[in-house]
Amino acid sequence: MNNPLADPLQSRLRDARELARNGRGVEAARLWMSALEIDPGNVEALLALGQMSLSRGDPAAALPVLQRAAAPGTHPMAELCLALAHKELGDRAAEAAAVRRSLAIDPYFYPALLHEAPSSRTRSGSSDISRRPWPRCAGRTPAPGSSASNAASRS
Repeated sequence: MNNPLADPLQSRLRDARELARNGRGVEAARLWMSALEIDPGNVEALLALGQMSLSRGDPAAALPVLQRAAAPGTHPMAELCLALAHKELGDRAAEAAAVRRSLAIDPYFYPALLHEAPSSRTRSGSSDISRRPWPRCAGRTPAPGSSASNAASRS
């Protein structure tokens, strides 16, 4: 069954992406806003608008938009951008919670792992190895003696 609203929505999202790529953010924002008129919960449009607010240095404006983008709990970047908004607003507990939610969605989401890394230092400045993000990635490295491991050792 065809959704009659899908074509105009997809067209607006596609055009907004193109405008943003070409540095025409104001026009892109208008299209993302019009996409939200069709689908008020569209994560792509909400995330783009929230990121634009963050890039303008307005985390207070970004916060409610990013909260809407993160609400479905399926998009790790929405959670990470929400963490950045909380960080800019000085709410470290909310920042850490959003990073944890991002990693719960995708445990190997590299930007969230990188964001989490500085917080793995203790107050004394020493590093708690058990809290570092990279041990989670250990299962993703090639086993010694595998063809991937041998190729890496030759380079």
